[in-house]
Amino acid sequence: MEVVSPTSQLLDRATKPLAYAAAGIPLYWRVDPDGPTLYVYELDGDSYKEPITHKTGTTVTLSSPYAVSFDPADLIGRPVSNP
Repeated sequence: MEVVSPTSQLLDRATKPLAYAAAGIPLYWRVDPDGPTLYVYELDGDSYKEPITHKTGTTVTLSSPYAVSFDPADLIGRPVSNP
């Protein structure tokens, strides 16, 4: 999993997916804090398929590399309110 940094956006969004695919990493998650949005990349041969996009306010259910369900907003620090 990678979180896009304001200081390395181009690297995080363009260069790293190419490098990870070339290294044979089968699954790659990129979290873009704008939203936030989760992009899930799956290796297809030597490159990643078009990423599946999951936006805040939806429940993401993934089975690989392990079963998990969450809202992408849960992946970045948000203040927790106490009732």
